[in-house]
Amino acid sequence: ARSIAGGGGGGNVRTAMSRRAAASSALDGEIAKWASDAGYGEVVSSKSAGSSGWASFRKVEVSDSNAPAFFVKSSSRSAAEMFEGEALGLRAMFECSRGEDGLRIPEVFHWGDFEGGRGSFLVMEYLNLGGRSDDGA
Repeated sequence: ARSIAGGGGGGNVRTAMSRRAAASSALDGEIAKWASDAGYGEVVSSKSAGSSGWASFRKVEVSDSNAPAFFVKSSSRSAAEMFEGEALGLRAMFECSRGEDGLRIPEVFHWGDFEGGRGSFLVMEYLNLGGRSDDGA
């Protein structure tokens, strides 16, 4: 992207913002396609939930009222490099924790590369990690 204003470093800021907007748009398209293909309907809400030095996070809600909210992690790197090990580890822990009253592990629904190969994403159950009351204490 080119800066409209002449001179200065503003073009670099605008270029970086344009790249982030394009990446976000690509991710939104990938999430919408996955949700539809998986039978969850349309995405009705997709909100940023932060980022780290290597990934971005989103909370996504879909039109299927029986579906959970989803936590989506995305990266510009490949799924094999970024998310495959995490997804397999979470799936194993999820299976081992079923029926337990202890540790809550999010269910993994999908991981893979963007269709264009310019990034990847991991979709899991969104867990509300807010504090618990001390009613049982």
